[in-house]
Amino acid sequence: MKNKIFILLLFISLNFCFAKNILITEVMYNPEGSDEGREWIEAINLGEDIDVKTGRDGWKIFDGKNHILKGESFLWRKNEIVVFVQSISKFLSEYQNCNAKLVEVSFSLGNKSGTIKILDENKNELAEFAYSSNIGGNGNGYSLIYDNGIIKQGNVKKGTPGIYPEPNIAEQKPLIQEATKTDVATKIEEKPKATTTETKSQTTTTIETISQSTTTKEESIPDTIMITEFLADEKGKDLNEFIELYNYGDEKVDLSNFYLVVGSKKIKLNGFIEPNEYKVFYKNDLGFNIRNNGEILKILNNKGEEMFSIEYKGKAKVDKSFARDDNGNWRWTIPTPGKENVFKEEVAKEENQKNEPEESLENFLTPYENFNKAQAKEIQLPSIFIGISILILIIIISMLFIK
Repeated sequence: MKNKIFILLLFISLNFCFAKNILITEVMYNPEGSDEGREWIEAINLGEDIDVKTGRDGWKIFDGKNHILKGESFLWRKNEIVVFVQSISKFLSEYQNCNAKLVEVSFSLGNKSGTIKILDENKNELAEFAYSSNIGGNGNGYSLIYDNGIIKQGNVKKGTPGIYPEPNIAEQKPLIQEATKTDVATKIEEKPKATTTETKSQTTTTIETISQSTTTKEESIPDTIMITEFLADEKGKDLNEFIELYNYGDEKVDLSNFYLVVGSKKIKLNGFIEPNEYKVFYKNDLGFNIRNNGEILKILNNKGEEMFSIEYKGKAKVDKSFARDDNGNWRWTIPTPGKENVFKEEVAKEENQKNEPEESLENFLTPYENFNKAQAKEIQLPSIFIGISILILIIIISMLFIK
């Protein structure tokens, strides 16, 4: 009987877990400018369809206090995205192309840190999202996203509510609304493949479909450029410092529409970059100076809007460039201006470590310790011989007494 009860409880628990698998995927906790009515929380249902009850006796959003969900109760379908917003009207004024289900909730997210929870009508915790301003997204126009088990600052200015996971660099342009820029800096494949992105609707929509619904008030200027590598500290007089730009889009970019900012210096750019090509600017070309002890580099458009930025802190490594790998991480490596970033030094080091033979304990001992170890071996042999002799003697004596 006890076994049956245990199995029943286990089944109910597992059914509950699978039925209510909610994940908070993106949060805009401190939007650029005023926060009033502009904060939002994106979540996806990865489990089975769920009936969401609103009102006083229904689900809650917890931000330190519980806040009720406004509007009518609804069915939250599997793989559907819901965006919880402070004000539906203000949200739609900024995100006209977001087709996700919007639920209005009077929450208020802290700008320094906070913990967000989604609770059902029985106060069961369905999802949690803990954040800190140290992660990013603190008033700079970017959201925080959940990516492969970690929370980090997103790559798209103003965020991508209603789209999970966040699109890759090559996919970003058709998804960004007017005046929404990217803060990305990674080299992508020369022939990026279109991937499918799960949207807020019940179906999976391709990037091409999303791009068809995106409208702008005026003809857009290709802005698919980013900084992918720069050399800050060259041995000697730093005469060959460089900054590398990359066009990750499908159209030629006219650089006269953009400015490069190095520290406090703002430089008007000129020339063109073809799709999937690099352009390198050297110190002597533009007269910039990248500091050796931390610097911030930006790309601005003609309106002064930030398109991209990258900052490094601490002391730069001599004769090493700061570059972004395919996983989106910035690392010090061998300079490759005008070419795809490589990290040969790190790879070689890892391979050498794999191929190195295991060292014996003697290699880690000091000369004194080695001497003692050798001495111990010399002492050990006669000790063993004496011990065996005594044991044989005892056996012989015992046999004599038995007789």
